[in-house]
Amino acid sequence: MRERQSDIADFVESGTILVEYGAGAGVKTELVLAGLRNPQGYVPIDIADAFLAETSKRIASRFPSLWVRPIERDFLDVFELPFEGSGGGRTGFFPGSTMGNLNTIEAKTLLRQMGRHLGDDGRAIIGVDLQKA
Repeated sequence: MRERQSDIADFVESGTILVEYGAGAGVKTELVLAGLRNPQGYVPIDIADAFLAETSKRIASRFPSLWVRPIERDFLDVFELPFEGSGGGRTGFFPGSTMGNLNTIEAKTLLRQMGRHLGDDGRAIIGVDLQKA
């Protein structure tokens, strides 16, 4: 993430809302947010409530100009985001190796969900592991 911060910032519109699916500890998220131009909001989505609250609090403390609205849900469930758009659009963030843990139906469900949440002008950053021998 450190090596790609400027590439990610160039890809993401200024003023974006970052929507993270399976937020976890948000360590990679901090690196991404630090490199973005004027991010407006952060929406971490995770099923683990206590972990989600801790991550949200830490991100809000580190980035005081950013609004943070956590959503406690399984990111594969169908749900709506509880806010309107942003002048900078929405960017989905799904880092790490989780994509490789999803079966074909789950992966398609996630991508459809991201499409609904991010809209026609949305962008997505999806990380995958390199093939391991």
